[in-house]
Amino acid sequence: MTISSHAQARMQQRGMPAELLDIIMRCGRVERAPGGADKIFLGRHEARELRCRLKQLLQLLDRAEGSSLIVKDGCILTVYKHGCT
Repeated sequence: MTISSHAQARMQQRGMPAELLDIIMRCGRVERAPGGADKIFLGRHEARELRCRLKQLLQLLDRAEGSSLIVKDGCILTVYKHGCT
């Protein structure tokens, strides 16, 4: 998605990096705005849901650490965990 020069100036003024916009785009709630535009809003509810998903992802990451997949021709042949290192 392109970013207008106006939006780039506001991002800089408000200390909003592109990564923050990406989070809002992916996880925000879409509402109608004047002129046929869309408003994407990351409110309390959306932020709470995102935190929950991130906590779940971190738990999965802890479980995945030290794991390997053996893959050939797009098929997973086996999975295993390495010993502690």
